[in-house]
Amino acid sequence: MVMGKKLTYFIVLAYSICLLFSCSNDNEDKNKIISDYAGTYSGNQLKVLVSDVEMADREAVINDDGMLILKNVVPGESSIEIQLSLSNGMLTGNTAFSGGNVSVTAGLDKNILSVDAIIQLNNALSGTWNLLPYTQNSNGEIISNPVFVNASPTDATVTIMGEEMNVGTMCYFLSGIIGVYASEIKSLTFLPDGFVIATMKNEVIGSTPRGLLQYYIKDNLIYFIPNLSAITELIDSNPKSRVSIDDLVNLVNMITITGVPLAYDIDNVELKLFVTKSMMQPSLQLIQQLVIPLLPDSNPLFVVVKDLYTEFCTAISSCTSFDIGMAFLK
Repeated sequence: MVMGKKLTYFIVLAYSICLLFSCSNDNEDKNKIISDYAGTYSGNQLKVLVSDVEMADREAVINDDGMLILKNVVPGESSIEIQLSLSNGMLTGNTAFSGGNVSVTAGLDKNILSVDAIIQLNNALSGTWNLLPYTQNSNGEIISNPVFVNASPTDATVTIMGEEMNVGTMCYFLSGIIGVYASEIKSLTFLPDGFVIATMKNEVIGSTPRGLLQYYIKDNLIYFIPNLSAITELIDSNPKSRVSIDDLVNLVNMITITGVPLAYDIDNVELKLFVTKSMMQPSLQLIQQLVIPLLPDSNPLFVVVKDLYTEFCTAISSCTSFDIGMAFLK
């Protein structure tokens, strides 16, 4: 009987030791596999997908301990660290950041690191916002306008379309003209993964491609980050564009990291997006070289818009304060 108990204890002890060494070997194997991924990846050695949208010109670093450092992948984060673990031959991990959380799956094939990232932002913008309707009465007077323009001093004199007018009149004039064109927008959708989609009323035009813009919120501002590769493809495929790819790259590179800021205000179901004079100054050159060339000269209205843009830039420089924006309803 005593021998039987001793034999049982021996078997249990032997099994426990084998199990311990087996787990140790498994951990060593996993650590070995993870360390095989260690290195810095960029250019042709890296493929980053965010919600199945490829993001070019990014960088990833995997340390020997399995810490993944993603650079300029998560909107608003110049770099973010994610501890990886091995599962079914793939590296996985997740972490939280100031604006939400991100989970990744990574794999290495022929020295090319593939990273699939799923981003989840936490903010009040998520969802679809419909543009406030533009309406006029029978006399042509504006009843409702999604565009608002405010400036001071209102009695200062500016020149628009060759005519002198005060700033207050200019604001009404600009909001009316811009409101007509802006009313072609149906809605803006802020997706939880950080992408923005604009939907037009014209069904032929439809919606902007997924992945064209990302967004994040910081210090009470919304930052829009253009996807450089998506924009170059869009411009390059448009025969009406007279923007060189080199000029576009130089301009967009300035804003692909931080993004273009917009002020915003949410009041229950109303969203206002706007820019102030100081905020719009860096974007004026971008608009001049990217947007204006896309307006066809064959359309008289667009020719007027081009002339107005030049006068507009001169006028706002003479104002002490200036803001322009659009209103949306949820």
